[in-house]
Amino acid sequence: MSTQAADPLTMYIDQHRLVTTDDILNLTGFSRSTIDRWRAKGIFPQPAFKQGGSNVWLLRDVHRWLETRISNGG
Repeated sequence: MSTQAADPLTMYIDQHRLVTTDDILNLTGFSRSTIDRWRAKGIFPQPAFKQGGSNVWLLRDVHRWLETRISNGG
């Protein structure tokens, strides 16, 4: 395992990576209706924007949400 820091371009790309609803479903294992319900209640982050009619999130926002859920016990 390397302790070398990632280069700035890689760090930027990771911080600004876009994910779709399907990506989130695969990442979390939750259903689309659960994610939609949580969005409506303000529990899950809102999409960053729509791209081609589909919701798109910044991966970092989804990661922050997951980390918060884990630290709060689910």
